[in-house]
Amino acid sequence: IGGVTPDGKDATNELSFLILEAARDCQTPHHTITVRVHDRTPEALMLKALEVVRTGIGMPAFVGDNSYIEYLVGEGVSLPDARNYALAGCLDVNVPGKSRINSIGMFITPLVLEIAMNNGIEPRSGRQLGPETGDCEDFKTFDYLMKAYKEQLAYFMAMVSEVQNIILQGQAELVPEPVASSLMKDAIKIGRDVLNRTMPFENGSSLNPVGMINVADSMAAIKKLVFDEKKITMKELKAALAANWQ
Repeated sequence: IGGVTPDGKDATNELSFLILEAARDCQTPHHTITVRVHDRTPEALMLKALEVVRTGIGMPAFVGDNSYIEYLVGEGVSLPDARNYALAGCLDVNVPGKSRINSIGMFITPLVLEIAMNNGIEPRSGRQLGPETGDCEDFKTFDYLMKAYKEQLAYFMAMVSEVQNIILQGQAELVPEPVASSLMKDAIKIGRDVLNRTMPFENGSSLNPVGMINVADSMAAIKKLVFDEKKITMKELKAALAANWQ
């Protein structure tokens, strides 16, 4: 809600306030509401949005119009279309009717770290899921662990990308989307499903590495306690993880 119209005027209207009031009163976690903020956003809209934030439901999100519009123009989108952008899913930028958000490949990065600590083996199943990058008990410095993690991360990113390609092909062949297709530009003229046509602005699919903050915290803890202060060994850390800290 908010933002600007294709000709650059403030797009705030009565519906902007009604949506925020509904979010404040119903307090449901979905769907995500985002306020597009620019230098002419009415103060009344910002105050109403902050009322909703105060409820603790985690909405709305606030995004800067200028940066999104500049990004889209830089990607070849016309200025009127860029001004008309919307955020789909979480915060995926798209141009309504002219672009699409394809499937998102999620994978758990803390598990990738655990696999990196075990020479590519997933410790719960005992299966060799990643490349052999060494057992962390043999790592002499933190750099060895970081190198192993990066190699494992690159491997699983490539794997998830390939899975996404298979999913997109399967969706196009087996799961048509007639309602979404009817909302696309020139839908009747082209007469093809949205998954089986070329859109003016192709967003493609994306990777969503879940838990990177947890990985950063874990790496910092390992560096400090194992390599810098040497309070514990990698062997002890692996044993604690295997026992779930019990």
